[in-house]
Amino acid sequence: CAGVIGIGLSMYYILPAVYYQPLTVFDQFKGIYRNLYKDHFTPLSKLLYSPWGYGAIGSLSEMSRQVGLVIWIVAALSLFVLAYKKLRSKVKLRSQDWIAAVFLISAVIAIFMMMKESHGVWRFIEAISPIDFPWRFLAVTTLSASVLAGWLLYWVKGKAQVLCIGVLLIAC
Repeated sequence: CAGVIGIGLSMYYILPAVYYQPLTVFDQFKGIYRNLYKDHFTPLSKLLYSPWGYGAIGSLSEMSRQVGLVIWIVAALSLFVLAYKKLRSKVKLRSQDWIAAVFLISAVIAIFMMMKESHGVWRFIEAISPIDFPWRFLAVTTLSASVLAGWLLYWVKGKAQVLCIGVLLIAC
């Protein structure tokens, strides 16, 4: 059921790409674009920090592919809280906790897909590689971290909640 929903939600991207493919020039340049994704992997150092720029990948002022300090903090705190709740708590994990776990796993997979270590996966999905790049998974990390931040603030109460909000605001 979830797979059908996922495919249904992605149709806004897939259907136009398939329908308009004959009208594009990708077929003429298949050899050039086929391995273009290989130049767009992001090393861990650039995920941790990369200066802001507006240029193309590989240029002197290339765009930043930094995941962001807040996202790293939110992911680490979410992992800690989920592990704490699972190992220390006598209470079963609630549905909100499972949703948080799914978003945490999504963020980890997105970070993996941006790195060179995911090259085998990209070779497997090489058919879409001319129209997609590894750094586009930054959007997934942003969405996942937003949901996780909301979950963290929901889970933490009182003065700790104020402290978490302060830490996240300062990190921004």
